[in-house]
Amino acid sequence: AAALALALVGPLADKVFEPLMSEGGGLAGSLGVVFGVGQWRGIALMLVCLGALITLLGLGSYLVPQLRRVEEDLPDVISEPSAVASVMPQTGEEQGTAQRVVG
Repeated sequence: AAALALALVGPLADKVFEPLMSEGGGLAGSLGVVFGVGQWRGIALMLVCLGALITLLGLGSYLVPQLRRVEEDLPDVISEPSAVASVMPQTGEEQGTAQRVVG
C-alpha cells in the first residue's frame, strides 16, 4: 500500500492539485483564499484533503462495533499455563516449571 501511495502522490500533486491551485486554476478563486495561489499550494490542499480523509476513515471505523471492541474481544496473553509451557522455551533449570506470563 505504501508503494502504491508513493507512486501516486507525485503525479497526483503535479497533474491535479497544483494546476487547480495555480493562477487562474479551478479552485484558485474559492480555496485560494484559504491556501493562497501559486507554487506548492496544491500540495498543501492535497495534504489537507488526505488528512480529512484519514480523519473520516477513523471516525467511520468507530461505527463498526467489531473494530471498536477489538481490545475487549481479543486476549492479550495466553491464559492457560499448559499453553504457556508449550510456547516458552525450557532449558536447564526451567524444565518442568512453566511460569505464567502476565502482561
